[in-house]
Amino acid sequence: MNRHPVLLGAVTALAVGVLAGCSHAVPATPGGPGASAAPVATPDASPSPTPTASAATASAPLRCDDLLTHAQLLAAAQGPHSPANRTVSVTSTAGGTITAETAVQGAGGLSCAWRIAGEGAATDDVVVNAAVLPGAAKDWSAQMFGDAPTAKRRVFAGISAAATCGDPGCGASAAVGSSWVRVDLLTVGLAEGTSVFAGETEDTLFTNAGPAIAAVFATVQHASAAQLRFPSHVGTRATSDCRTFVKPGPLAAAMGVRSTSYADPRYPDSVSDSIAGAAEHRIGVSSCFVNGSGTGPNSTAKITIAPDQAGAVAAMAADPKARGPLKPVTLANQVAGEHALTDCSSSSSPNECSVVFSLGTTAIQVDDGIRSKQIAEAIIAEAR
Repeated sequence: MNRHPVLLGAVTALAVGVLAGCSHAVPATPGGPGASAAPVATPDASPSPTPTASAATASAPLRCDDLLTHAQLLAAAQGPHSPANRTVSVTSTAGGTITAETAVQGAGGLSCAWRIAGEGAATDDVVVNAAVLPGAAKDWSAQMFGDAPTAKRRVFAGISAAATCGDPGCGASAAVGSSWVRVDLLTVGLAEGTSVFAGETEDTLFTNAGPAIAAVFATVQHASAAQLRFPSHVGTRATSDCRTFVKPGPLAAAMGVRSTSYADPRYPDSVSDSIAGAAEHRIGVSSCFVNGSGTGPNSTAKITIAPDQAGAVAAMAADPKARGPLKPVTLANQVAGEHALTDCSSSSSPNECSVVFSLGTTAIQVDDGIRSKQIAEAIIAEAR
């Protein structure tokens, strides 16, 4: 799994991992994710779900509140250890990264997240994440929380879905019409038996969550073409080569090493193991791992390029929920209209940190190094 060090806390980190096809699954019940058992078909938890979206909005794109009501969210997230007086609030799983939820939105999809928590019970939060990527049904994969596609299936709104539990939580994913749709319930401590769902079987959990999952599937299934025409920021789809944004000399100087070399760049395939991967392919994301001479903590970095996604950085800069722990920062040689966010510290003992910034119409992220800010400024200087 590609590591995203800048996240909105533990539960949000799980949400990003789910969208990105995170591995290292821990089954919640015997025969968990990736098991070789025959597919499991269970009765539809909501045989005749009513699409949430009103017919009166058939000419406008679906919104998050068209997918699920607060009552459905509360019911889906109900567990034996749920705190009292729970509330539902809109949240974000973007967490200051230009991949995952941000890529889905840039690629013309809808990604929604809600936090269900009791007053003063942050450790008992459940995040419900629903993602829809129109035109991606052909790329659908049954990979959920494990290292391989799961054989488990459950039926929601008459649609067979890969549905199982793993380390981050439980989820269902299916091709619905021409769209790839996924719904997840994410919580800290599921694998350790300390979450709000502790003691519940997968069958019970999906019985509770089934009506909500079915509602999302049914809403997408019955949506008009206009309702699935979400805003997008896909330009020419030309894939940018992350190796071309800064020359070896300036990059080595920024990293404080003698020389640098790039590992093979990563270009997400059209056939992906996750909605986010399919979205990243659509918008032309590329990622490079940089190795510097030496073995010190400043000898590695990761550079991710997202063409035509500068607007996503501006949106994160304006929304504290979306940018997570990152703070606005001014980078040398940036011009009016460009934005930058970072969690890099100026302390004498720096840790690995991240910088997300816009350069013209491009969004760029630098991770996994202690000199991410210097690398970002070297990239900008190269362009100017």
